[in-house]
Amino acid sequence: MKRILVFVAPLAAFLVAETAFAQTANPFPKPPPVAAPRTVSVPKPVETKLPNGLRVIAVERPGSGLVSVRLLLPQAGSASTTYAVPGTAQAVAELLTKGTKSRTATQIAEEAEQIG
Repeated sequence: MKRILVFVAPLAAFLVAETAFAQTANPFPKPPPVAAPRTVSVPKPVETKLPNGLRVIAVERPGSGLVSVRLLLPQAGSASTTYAVPGTAQAVAELLTKGTKSRTATQIAEEAEQIG
């Protein structure tokens, strides 16, 4: 019991003193002033329609060194599933992992990977 008291008493005294000091010492008496608003320049998108009907919308960011691509299919996916035929998007996604008569699931995945 004395061993525990010898260890706990100095620790408790330290914690009480540290807490009291932390509450009185404020290194930041007031917040910094508000900065002036910065202007934001958003590049204008350029839209192109390919011969196959695909719409391509590009936004350039010179100097970034990055390329980002998104493929959005209108009237596809779970958002367009109707109540008359529920779950069609999920069924197609599930079937892609099973393969088809002419392609295995691995071939489908490899071809999708080559596309990007």
